[in-house]
Amino acid sequence: MRRILKDELRNGKPCTGIMLQHLMLPEYIDFVRYGNPDWLLFDLEHTVENIKSVSNALWACLAYDIPAIARVRDKDEWMIEATLDAGFQGIVVPTVETAEEARKVVRAAKYTMNGDRSRGDRGWCPTMAPTRWLNDYSDEERWTDKENEKRWNRDTFVGIILETPKAFENLDEILQVEGIDAVWPGPGDLSMRMGKYMLDPEVQKILLDADVKATKAGKIVISAVTPENIRGHYDSGARMFLMLMQEIDFLTKIFKDGFEEIRGKIPG
Repeated sequence: MRRILKDELRNGKPCTGIMLQHLMLPEYIDFVRYGNPDWLLFDLEHTVENIKSVSNALWACLAYDIPAIARVRDKDEWMIEATLDAGFQGIVVPTVETAEEARKVVRAAKYTMNGDRSRGDRGWCPTMAPTRWLNDYSDEERWTDKENEKRWNRDTFVGIILETPKAFENLDEILQVEGIDAVWPGPGDLSMRMGKYMLDPEVQKILLDADVKATKAGKIVISAVTPENIRGHYDSGARMFLMLMQEIDFLTKIFKDGFEEIRGKIPG
């Protein structure tokens, strides 16, 4: 049985991950796994990479049993469906500003159940990735088990990013949308639109207030955090954390500190 991210979140486990932007390679997954991440976020929005070019890294996650989520480039239905069919356990969709946009995301990510397409309009194919990453169904079960689509809908992670003032104005309505598992009050774009830095107290207050509201509404809260601010987000209800330092930041620091330490031992 593979690890299912939503199972761990449903059981109340705080889950910490890191976003991959520049090094979505199987060799890098081999290094990252030593940190025992609860999940990894593949950034397919701010990158030149695409679903095909990161597929080997995705399969490395499957091999090491690390839940992999993708931040897609846009809200387009085909992009959401193709990303999930590739084998990601879920998606995070950027710049969702209204409840109607959130409902469109859900319809693109969820399978139709009992002929009801209002809450799911995703095309079904028995050979696609959910049959592999969820419960390792046998071929016979994959074709005949009528409960499979229900399980896939239950366990596929659907998150949205709130990163504009308009999104926060519509927060109450967005939080009522069924099928949205998680909201990510995004500090980057919001702070830029406000003309402030991500860790500015005013920005952080907006984010923390959104954490509280979303938690009360029964949504998982994703927070991009540093060691200095993670406790505030945890106390506000967040349980899904993304380290603000990305993979390239870790490598830059390692190389910089390493060279400085060696050179510091050279006399003169």
